[in-house]
Amino acid sequence: MKIVVLELLQSKSYENFLNIRRGILMKISKKVRYIFIGAIVFLGFLFLKISQKTDLPNNMKQVYMKDDKKGWGIVEDGSLIVTNNAWKTYKQIHKFTWNEKETSIPSITYADNTLFVVGFSPEDKNIGIFSSHNEGDTWRESYIDYSDVDGGANQLFCSFIDKQNGYVLYCGAAAAGQMTKILYKTNDGGKSFQKAGDLSYINGYPTGISFNTNSIGFITTTYHGNDNTYLYSSADQGKTWNTITLQLENLKDKGSSGYINGYPPYFIGENGFMILEYVSEKPFFYIYYSSDNGKTW
Repeated sequence: MKIVVLELLQSKSYENFLNIRRGILMKISKKVRYIFIGAIVFLGFLFLKISQKTDLPNNMKQVYMKDDKKGWGIVEDGSLIVTNNAWKTYKQIHKFTWNEKETSIPSITYADNTLFVVGFSPEDKNIGIFSSHNEGDTWRESYIDYSDVDGGANQLFCSFIDKQNGYVLYCGAAAAGQMTKILYKTNDGGKSFQKAGDLSYINGYPTGISFNTNSIGFITTTYHGNDNTYLYSSADQGKTWNTITLQLENLKDKGSSGYINGYPPYFIGENGFMILEYVSEKPFFYIYYSSDNGKTW
């Protein structure tokens, strides 16, 4: 296990820094010895490029970067915008009809040359699953009925292994660090979904979900009063989840009064990396690397 610490001063561009993490691995060499170094260099490069932009919509809900140039964003009014030059310019390519609650947050992911967008329907009864095999020109629609869940429309996360197999994590309204969390699974490209499990026992507010094979998955959360509950892992296709605690080095030098927020790992094959945020007066980040599908970090 190898750990590198990045220190970043507090910045208004901090959320952009976290949002672009999804596209980083797409531009890193598959050779193991280059992935970790490449991740750090490319992180800084993208952070600098995006933070210099000042004319992006202020009400962006989600951003997903396919690589260092192409990416998509969802605006609060349901507009899907795309860039081909790292947000120097962008255009609207579709308009979704989402739930208009300010707290309702959709999700974007890209796998196996397929773009997936997931969001709450206006009537608070369905989750819309939209997939495109031509990067947004045409769409196929399907829905998950969650009317039997007492949680409202809050936040969604999705992770697709390929164009057929994927997961959607539903998160209801938050209350004292707890919320209803339901995991749904598809093996037909989103045409139909089955409930994989009720994950409401997971502590904190989820920040994302990531599956790198058809059975190994990760859910990360922000801190809400429970130590060492920022990372959960499943090895049985999402049926059961267990906490993973990673040893953060150099905490004595930084002070031990902070806490940890987790952000979901991203993989190319068996190789992946994950960012953990140590929150204190001066926030800094740990980047963890794995070469065995996340079994060890």
